[in-house]
Amino acid sequence: MRRIYLICFAQIYTCAFLSILLQYRGLLGENGLLPAEEFWKQIKKNYEPKQLPSLLWFCDQYFDLTVEGIALSGLLVSMLAQMYQHALLYAFMFMAYLTIFTIGQTFLSFQWDILLLEAGAATILYAPFLTLKVAPEHDDEGHPALWILRSIVVKLLILSGVVKVNAQCPTWKYLTALEFHFASTCLPTAEGWFLHSFPPILLRFGVAVMFLIELVAPWLMLIPITPIRRAGVIVQIPLQVLIQFSGNYNFFNLLTLVLLIPAWAHDFAIHHFWERSWQRLYLVCYILTFAALTYTFLQLFPFVFLAKSDDFSSLLTKSVIRLDNLATESWTRKMIQITLSSLAVHIFYAIVSLTAVSYSFFGTHTLKQKLRRCMLSVFCLGYLALILVPYRSILDQDLPLPYAAQAALRVLEPRLGPFRVSSSYGLFRRMTGVGSTQESGWAGVPLASKVAVPAVVIEVSTDNGASWLEIPFRYAPYKPDRPPRRTAPHQPRIDWQMWFAALGSYQYNPWFLHLLYRLILFVEYRKEDPVIDLLDLHLLNKKIPSSTIGKILIRAWRYEYDFTRVPSPWALSIPGTKLSACTPDFWPHSWHLDSFPANRTSPCRDYWTRAKISEYVPTVDKALLFKQVIQPQGWPAHSYSSDKNVRPSSFFSFATLAYIYNEYLGGSTLCKFVGFNLPCPPGLACIHDIYIDGPLLLTLMSLTLPWYFTRIYNSFSARFKCYRSRKAYARSKKHDDDN
Repeated sequence: MRRIYLICFAQIYTCAFLSILLQYRGLLGENGLLPAEEFWKQIKKNYEPKQLPSLLWFCDQYFDLTVEGIALSGLLVSMLAQMYQHALLYAFMFMAYLTIFTIGQTFLSFQWDILLLEAGAATILYAPFLTLKVAPEHDDEGHPALWILRSIVVKLLILSGVVKVNAQCPTWKYLTALEFHFASTCLPTAEGWFLHSFPPILLRFGVAVMFLIELVAPWLMLIPITPIRRAGVIVQIPLQVLIQFSGNYNFFNLLTLVLLIPAWAHDFAIHHFWERSWQRLYLVCYILTFAALTYTFLQLFPFVFLAKSDDFSSLLTKSVIRLDNLATESWTRKMIQITLSSLAVHIFYAIVSLTAVSYSFFGTHTLKQKLRRCMLSVFCLGYLALILVPYRSILDQDLPLPYAAQAALRVLEPRLGPFRVSSSYGLFRRMTGVGSTQESGWAGVPLASKVAVPAVVIEVSTDNGASWLEIPFRYAPYKPDRPPRRTAPHQPRIDWQMWFAALGSYQYNPWFLHLLYRLILFVEYRKEDPVIDLLDLHLLNKKIPSSTIGKILIRAWRYEYDFTRVPSPWALSIPGTKLSACTPDFWPHSWHLDSFPANRTSPCRDYWTRAKISEYVPTVDKALLFKQVIQPQGWPAHSYSSDKNVRPSSFFSFATLAYIYNEYLGGSTLCKFVGFNLPCPPGLACIHDIYIDGPLLLTLMSLTLPWYFTRIYNSFSARFKCYRSRKAYARSKKHDDDN
């Protein structure tokens, strides 16, 4: 399991570094939306290298090329780590990502970025230091870093569940969050459109199951009984797969799945009496664990029948059943007080210590090996305390750690804190896209099912405002008839930030005003711009006229979006929804579109329905944006990169690597690779062409290259060994003949 985990984690790094490499110049380059060089110059004045660890302390020139070189090096090393799992490779990947994270500002402020750093630091301890790769016979069951990695994923899940309860968001309280989630996620998908039309009772059942998985099931992965711990892993997998399937959550859910692997691993060797004892009880443990989870679910989320029904299908179409939510804030507080009590924490540390002792002194042969493992175990026990510190955010007090762990924490926290090795999490604290309230929603729940997802739409005029053209983004919602695009595990960070910008005001998003300025420059001069490369460049070039006939103006509106729905009685009961003209063949005849009012229908090609709500940015021109935004921020007035074609003086440097990548390997061209449409194959009833996303395709290619090179290497190695054996045989035969 150790080798599988390390290879999978390296693949996550591959996705992360490639995604950043494709976007760096447009986001953080010299002519990006938030230039990182000036930001770095400002922050490094106030810190020392030990307070702000970064590879950029060794960079004095060619800043952008250096950062690109760091990202490219991280990408190459992550590919190498899929073949060789040495700890130094993971240490370099961690420092490379930490360096980019430090200068990332708004565009690298996501929780999966800090999760990758936290898990990446712990993975260094789990990787081998004395061998290039993990051999199957040296899998090292019971490695002390296993408990650190398990604690990280448990902390992620528990904190994510607790903040949903404590936020007192009505959608979580009444279990209606999934009735908004699929449309209100940052970058929706076509699969999300389909799930958005599911019956409310199924969606609410899904929310209840999610609470069970995030609040109760994670603790199973800290139990020192392998079958029970594996049952906890099995429960988590469907949730992460469904989230990845229904949304564009980049590498986040893939990373969470990878972090489940340590919980699957054994604590002791297979022949150890503890593992042998439970080997015979696997099925019993699974049955009892799932039975306990089912009982807990029924206690926390009881079914309430509002009316009698003999037909199961009526449960999906009428308000005859309701799920109540008893996982309240008081229940959650009591659960946390028990699971994080002094007794529970001390027992947990005792279990970890016992496995560390077994790892250090049993199964090893030399005294040197015992001492080395003992030192690693002691450090991991202290490091574990650092991982557990963020629990105080839900305890309102410090975690009751053992005395030795507290002493280690006082030593490690000030030294390792700047490396972002321990963080707190709180995903989806409140659900967005919730429309106006009804007196009574579905199944008697007093909450609206109306979806109103805020989105910002940018319009540009080339004729003094006589006509306006909408600017197309690659992945953010656009015209109603453009299908949602899938790009994960790539994260288009400008499209993600557009979602956050719609929730607030442009005054708090200076990068957005910078984007408006760069759009005006592009429309006016039609020159290459790394910022514009991040948009839907193909469609943009088609829409923008080749010449202007007046002053170029730009503005932004706030819209509210919702998915169209497959026709159904519950969809009709939701105010303001539009029913798609496309009805699945298996749909009940009474639910077909001709059974519903004509004013509630939408064309078959439409995935979205939208309405203009308010002005987001008033009409402005280039001069006004330059005077009030660009000049005060010190951003360049043009979009030409001064060091783009400058050859670095030092050959062995990150900057030189990036220069070779951009000039000779087509790196700048890859950034513009949006994707392409494939015509619908014969025999399939497609409404739209099949869209193939460029960054997603590049990511898949990057993930398969190490496997391809490994096969070539193994083939070459086998042939070389065969050649050497033939030569040796020929020499020995000649020697025998001579004698």
